[in-house]
Amino acid sequence: APRTRWAESATPAREGDEGADFVLLAAGLGAGTGTGATPEIARLAGDVGALALGVVTLPWRFEGARRRRQAAVGVRELCGLLDLTVVLRQDRLLLDPVVGNWTLGEAYEEVNGMVSETIGVIAGLIASSERVLCCGGEDARLALQRRGPAVVGWGGARGENRAREATQLALASPLLSDIDLRTTTWVLVSVAADESVRLDELGEVLGVVHDAVGGRTRIVHNYVVDSSAEDRFEVNVIAAGVDGALALHAHRPVHPRPDDRPSGSYCPTLPSIA
Repeated sequence: APRTRWAESATPAREGDEGADFVLLAAGLGAGTGTGATPEIARLAGDVGALALGVVTLPWRFEGARRRRQAAVGVRELCGLLDLTVVLRQDRLLLDPVVGNWTLGEAYEEVNGMVSETIGVIAGLIASSERVLCCGGEDARLALQRRGPAVVGWGGARGENRAREATQLALASPLLSDIDLRTTTWVLVSVAADESVRLDELGEVLGVVHDAVGGRTRIVHNYVVDSSAEDRFEVNVIAAGVDGALALHAHRPVHPRPDDRPSGSYCPTLPSIA
């Protein structure tokens, strides 16, 4: 039904995409609307030659196997259509005992914040602004093109060792911590802090990330100037091309990296869900 309704509104949506340099989609997968309509919009973005990026959430485990199966189908389809698909696995948040005590409203507010934060990080790489210093040495389109599935982690800290602590927290984020980062193909590291950031702090951030991902992964980084941050130092890590990024069960092993991976986006086989 969502795809049928989408067909009725495809023409105005196509006209809206025409001339766009990039299209960024955000959706919750598992029900009909997000899972059904989002791939169709992604196809339109591809038709007009836009850089197509997505941030999607997967259902909580308590929402049932049917929704998780539908979400798995949606993610697999989007991986073949989008240049970058950031997958936020809500269930991973329950590894933090504090989260279990949240109300439903607080939980969804947190998830909405995660989606917004991820969109901001991606937009920061694309945006042309005096507040964003892109240090990766790549054109934004090239940096994000054909990167495949991705996961994200956040961390923030203050004080003398803020750079190292924030980076370690980002890498230890529940949404990222079960992924073998040495299987990644590309990592975006985004630092947000005020004008007091020192060169050695940026170097420490990238050193910690490099140690975590190894020498085979391409690292792109940017620095967002946030005058309101004061002493707070925030690090966001988006890891793309991750084998096992789409696993819906935390106990599932990470899929081995195939030696004959084709060029371009790679979408690992999803585990079956009972």
